[in-house]
Amino acid sequence: MNEETLDFYKDQLKYAGFGDRLNDKLGELFENENEKTVVFNTAIEYGKDATAKTVNYDLRFQRSATSSLFFLNNFSAAMEKTPGELVSNTFYLDRAKGITAKEAFNLLEGRSVYKELKNKEGESYNAWVKLNPEVKDEKGNMKFSTFNDNYGYDISKSLEKIQPPDLFFNLSKEDTLKSLQKGNLVEMHTADKTEKYFIAAEPQYKTMAIFNEAGEKQFVNNKQAASVDQKPSLGENAGEKKTNSMKR
Repeated sequence: MNEETLDFYKDQLKYAGFGDRLNDKLGELFENENEKTVVFNTAIEYGKDATAKTVNYDLRFQRSATSSLFFLNNFSAAMEKTPGELVSNTFYLDRAKGITAKEAFNLLEGRSVYKELKNKEGESYNAWVKLNPEVKDEKGNMKFSTFNDNYGYDISKSLEKIQPPDLFFNLSKEDTLKSLQKGNLVEMHTADKTEKYFIAAEPQYKTMAIFNEAGEKQFVNNKQAASVDQKPSLGENAGEKKTNSMKR
């Protein structure tokens, strides 16, 4: 087995966010040098306890037309988003760079991810991307809705607007913003951690989405929702006692 080629394959998996979990299968690429495509299957669980979700991945390695090397061309991700609701999509990569495994999960969950993209002229630019379930390509994959920097979403200012003085993050502000840009949910809790909420970037509406521990979207206050489709689980409009920790 060529160690240099093996390291090349390991790097592809690392860049795509699969770490070393499939390294023991890389020998199949050496054993199938005459095949055009080799597919690896794996599953990753995100979250824990009642909120845990499992994503099944099919990674497709395509053999180069000019050499015996394989390149991780794309991977498909599929999961049960809610009971009985299956969602899936294929994510295409450029030399294993692009949407990562965790980012694919976040996108399937309906959240947005901040990525470097290229226009038709090959010029790079940054934009938030979100899967649009209403628009699909000829292969049935959801297309991306994109919101570039000119769209006017300032994630730092949006974070400042929703952070109450009596709720805290485990991460520094810089790390919180980086995590939100990857599409992650970020925990926000009281000092004794008896009360928890989770936030996610919502660039389409130029705000933050807030969720309770059950994953239900929350009102920021009783007058303004964090997005147009929020469920009024907190605040006077929900018919509940107002929660002080969510006041601004």
